[in-house]
Amino acid sequence: MCLADPLLAEYHEQRRQRRSRAGVAWRQFLAKYVVPAIRRHLCDIDILLDPFFLHSPKPRVLKEWYPRLTGNATTLADALEILDAEEPWRLQYRLNPQDHPAMQIARLVGKFIAPQ
Repeated sequence: MCLADPLLAEYHEQRRQRRSRAGVAWRQFLAKYVVPAIRRHLCDIDILLDPFFLHSPKPRVLKEWYPRLTGNATTLADALEILDAEEPWRLQYRLNPQDHPAMQIARLVGKFIAPQ
């Protein structure tokens, strides 16, 4: 079916390469906004340690899509609450920003605006 319709084939190819283009978009964002701000001394390189810029664990780290839950989760909201407590990086430490790994570095304490 994909071969018969060129538009569908193009869409399918773009979807397959979505992850590889994410790196290009990230580098463009850095080159357009972050690097000029660093050069003009509007911020320093520590901005890359801000929780906004830090990425979640690499995709090559194997995780179960539906991890075995410890507890009696009757709804999806309950299950997500349990998972968020066990793996705070899933919410990028929004619930407890003081627990973020970047906040364990002494010179970074109080440097960033805490997410609310």
